[in-house]
Amino acid sequence: MRLGENALYRLASVPVVVRIARNVRLLPDVQKEAAVATWLEAAGFPSVRLFPDCPQATVHESRVVTFWRHVDGSGPAPGFVDLAVILRQLHDVPKPVDLVLPLFDPLARVEDRLNSAGNVADDDLEFLRQRVEDLYAEYSSINFALPAGHIHGDGHKSNLLRRAADGRVILLDFEAFAWGPREWDLCTGIGIPFRGSGG
Repeated sequence: MRLGENALYRLASVPVVVRIARNVRLLPDVQKEAAVATWLEAAGFPSVRLFPDCPQATVHESRVVTFWRHVDGSGPAPGFVDLAVILRQLHDVPKPVDLVLPLFDPLARVEDRLNSAGNVADDDLEFLRQRVEDLYAEYSSINFALPAGHIHGDGHKSNLLRRAADGRVILLDFEAFAWGPREWDLCTGIGIPFRGSGG
């Protein structure tokens, strides 16, 4: 289905999507995604579901694997209003006390990508690393008006699907899910998605 931050394969025999993370270092993130999906399903929130009775966040040949219910998303593409509605619903869902979320990092995984960029000139890498430091400094100086809470972290239209069966819009991709400023979910939805945290 897609090869990107993760590899997505749809099984031919059953309505299952296999999601494969690129390396075992991402195991805590994948475990978090599975925990978030379990919570949202229990809360009745419109989101993608884990496939039941499957081992989740399992490691196979240094890759982390999860299994999800396939959703026929061939309905009309969701719009900004759909995004606003579902993010507001998400922010209003009470988070379980025992679900511990990481603090939001707007540039998560950037350092790893710079370290593995073997074909980039040293001067360019130094410029990029300095830019990362500058962005962190700017981000830390922001005074957010809304109280912190659980956020999707990558809230944009591409992380929505409209189910063909009933037209209902659902949310997917919990990779950047975190505890952080609620404004972040708004700013990524109205412009070009910020990809520092992966998508």
